[in-house]
Amino acid sequence: MDIYFWNIKNNKKAFDIICNMDFINNPILFSFAEYWDIDSYVNTRSKGINGLTYGIQKRTGFLSSNIDLISMSNYDYYSKVCFNLNDVVIYLFIIHLKAKNYSETNSREINTHYASKIVEEIDQSNMVNSIIIGDFNLSCFDDLMFSHFHFNSTNYFSENLKKESGSYHMDRINFYNPISSFNGDLSKGPPGTYYYKVQNWNQAWHIYDNALVSYSLAKYLEKSKCEIVTELSGNMLLKSNGQPNNMFSDHLPIKISFSIGGNNA
Repeated sequence: MDIYFWNIKNNKKAFDIICNMDFINNPILFSFAEYWDIDSYVNTRSKGINGLTYGIQKRTGFLSSNIDLISMSNYDYYSKVCFNLNDVVIYLFIIHLKAKNYSETNSREINTHYASKIVEEIDQSNMVNSIIIGDFNLSCFDDLMFSHFHFNSTNYFSENLKKESGSYHMDRINFYNPISSFNGDLSKGPPGTYYYKVQNWNQAWHIYDNALVSYSLAKYLEKSKCEIVTELSGNMLLKSNGQPNNMFSDHLPIKISFSIGGNNA
């Protein structure tokens, strides 16, 4: 099964690309964010596609086929989808945290709060098979990504590692972030999901769009199929200079892939 995320930047063309994917013949869950200016279009377009399960919330949504949906919940900066994949119950948190455009302090406080809130829910409810995917509006090397009391993630994983870690007598589920490995020119695709350059900062490629997979679930990941996506439904998402094509979005999609029960479905 392939799970995608894309910040579509209120762009109808980007959403049309998602809708034109072959959901019926492929097990896909496509999550997306930032469509509040085109929410009526997104709702109408979603309802018009036969055979799809969809959830359109305040800031985040998804389209899927071949999914055994258990429940959906909606919160201010994220939504939660629970589904069954070959007898494995998976909790998917689709997030779009706050950008720092207007206030870096405000953004930091809100994102710190929701990082704690999401992870505490996962730990307290023992959601051992969990995924947190979306636009974190945080660098993949931000302290919140690694902090034991926040996202508690690593950019490496092997099955002999402990599924939980303890600090101050508090155990937390460990998460693996495969996308953060692509932040550089050793990436098999672009060296990031988002490109912007400021005068006093030389690094222009960033990964704000991430997928955190709990260690219990990470053993099912097909690492070779995880990627920053540059082509969807026959559309190239990069300009000739290799940067994201703003005709669709200034973000690139990400994809993670699972094989559970001996196949991809």
